[in-house]
Amino acid sequence: MSTRIHASDTEPPPISFPKDFEEQRPVIPYAFLVLSFLCVCLSFGCSLVISLTLTQIHNYGNGSGGDFYAEWDFRYEDFGSSLINFTTQRRSYLSNPQKEMLKTVDSIGFLILLVPLICFYNKFGFCRGFLLTCAFSIVPSFFLPMFINVQTYVVAIMLRILQGIGWICVVPFIGKLCAFLDVQENKYISWMSFSYMQASAVLVYPISGIIMATELGWHAPHHIVAASLLILLILFMMCHYSEDFKWDVVEKRWTEIFRGHSLGSHLFTMRLPYLSIYQDFRIWVCFLAAAAHFSIIAFSLEVVPTIYVKVLDLEIGWAGFLAALGPAISLPVGYFSIGLFEKLKSLTETNRLRFFHLLSTLFPALLFLVIAFIDPTEKGNLVMGLCTVAVAFSGFAYSGVFRMSQIRSKQFNAFVVVHLLVAQILSFFLTSLVTALISQKNEYTAWRNLFMGETIVLVVSGGLFALCASNEAAAWTSDGYQDTSMKPKRDDPLPQFPL
Repeated sequence: MSTRIHASDTEPPPISFPKDFEEQRPVIPYAFLVLSFLCVCLSFGCSLVISLTLTQIHNYGNGSGGDFYAEWDFRYEDFGSSLINFTTQRRSYLSNPQKEMLKTVDSIGFLILLVPLICFYNKFGFCRGFLLTCAFSIVPSFFLPMFINVQTYVVAIMLRILQGIGWICVVPFIGKLCAFLDVQENKYISWMSFSYMQASAVLVYPISGIIMATELGWHAPHHIVAASLLILLILFMMCHYSEDFKWDVVEKRWTEIFRGHSLGSHLFTMRLPYLSIYQDFRIWVCFLAAAAHFSIIAFSLEVVPTIYVKVLDLEIGWAGFLAALGPAISLPVGYFSIGLFEKLKSLTETNRLRFFHLLSTLFPALLFLVIAFIDPTEKGNLVMGLCTVAVAFSGFAYSGVFRMSQIRSKQFNAFVVVHLLVAQILSFFLTSLVTALISQKNEYTAWRNLFMGETIVLVVSGGLFALCASNEAAAWTSDGYQDTSMKPKRDDPLPQFPL
């Protein structure tokens, strides 16, 4: 006798989903992102603090007795066995070009190891890649002050190159931002990716100025910033590191610490139409315009502190506060300009892009040109005020070039943001290099040329962006787009034949 079982008795009850299930997004870990952002700021601050401390070290060159140090040696006479003692005087102080080169070379480390460390990040995940890059900022910072002199200048250059590798920690941070935020729809992704530069100046410059005004001297800021970063990284490992790592530490399996699953966000992949991206002229215009914007930031962070101390003759404590004032104002300016972009409905989107970018380039260019023709000995307060306003207006670029790059690249915005980061490093490198090349040995008389050169760069880039601005997405962002740089992808699996 057979028993018939109804289908309703064997099938599981249907699973009910909420109506807005598809609209739910993963919870954004704000505490994790804030802690990571602070680590990025201090990692950049380890390299940035030297722009302020260099104004206080080896301040000779005025004919004093400390300008030179003596070297003693002896040699034999040509025709005899007697010795002749002689003394050689060598320059003890660092010249202005040598100081500026210390600011320049850290970008070299970033450019050399960017791609290898991105590959490391893709393979070993965020935590390991983030900690490794931050370690390159900490270790050189503890040893750098003792090697900043003429005798060990080459060692200081090498330490600065290693210190520049720490800048790459922003790449894993950008990867995490893109993992939790929508790179196409979130308008603040660029502001969160690049605001670490101004935030670093706000955190580092005022405290460093106060410390150097005390008996601790110019060595202390390097050590304090590095120690602060080390404490934050320990806190980061305690709160947000992977459970596998914690278990390996408990079990003392030290060789397993640097092995793990691939948890990274692959920013570089062969599935990108990178050939079409590199052939897009408007993307290159975005790179150039972003580089001009970053040159304002580099100018305010690396050149302005020196001008405040050496040209305007400010005390180091006030110079630290005033050097951080412009970047501090540019942060809220950039944030609120993004919301203001949506409210200007009277202008087309393309004209809004032009308006905000020209506001961030041409207006600072005009102010820099005015500063170049002002006598700082008589109107020093006016120079400081104009510098602060010019740097503050640079924040409008987040509704200009950065907004256009996001509209243009759509789902590939993370890839473009990393290239904008390269444009940032090149801007810092070229700004410091030009400053080193035109600097006089002991005088600060070439500062007017720096302002005029910055004016030319901003005017050219702003005009080019105004001509090429567009609110249209690129063709390579469309669904199903293929180019020769992308590997072919089959919808059906390859047939399997027996051997």
